[in-house]
Amino acid sequence: MLSSSKTEQHEGSQPTLSGFPVASEINALVPEFPLRRTTFSNLTVSWPSTASWMRGEVPESDWDHLILHLHSMIPHGGGFLKVDDPQLSLLPPPLIISWPEQPTVYSISVFHQLHCFTAILNDFNRIQNGQPPIQPMRHLLHCFDFIKQAILCCGDCTSEPHQEDRHGNHLQAGMDTLRVCKDFDKILSYANAHAPKRIK
Repeated sequence: MLSSSKTEQHEGSQPTLSGFPVASEINALVPEFPLRRTTFSNLTVSWPSTASWMRGEVPESDWDHLILHLHSMIPHGGGFLKVDDPQLSLLPPPLIISWPEQPTVYSISVFHQLHCFTAILNDFNRIQNGQPPIQPMRHLLHCFDFIKQAILCCGDCTSEPHQEDRHGNHLQAGMDTLRVCKDFDKILSYANAHAPKRIK
């Protein structure tokens, strides 16, 4: 178990990992969020009709349902975190975004990951419907790579058993397996409360 010790840092060096949970913010810009026991089936966004999707039957209403829920998971600031003086926290250079007031911001990674997932899903849906993709291939390749790196970073080691419904039909592996997750609702609330204000 990780201790709750403070970050140990010396001039010209990187902070040690003592006291940092997996996928936490090493610069202490965001708090440690509570954990909860849950299943993928009970998360905020689930596949609307897994059985039909696996048969390749994807009603447009299913896509609309999923995309609507994905959009509801992005805070009003787009997942950016406003930091007034990055030099006080010894942070690397901030992001440059083309807003009139040019706020000093950093991206909260989970929302970057959701942005990438949504971009891939939108273009996948368009291709399924015989339409050309909207995103440049370079952006989509970045998104595939970024999501892969995020998966490897978190390294979820939940053991997933074989699962059947009451009729003996095989269920999607892992969907109803109990696992420990960060409380995403808390992350979303924090991101909304600390988002930069966009002045139009």
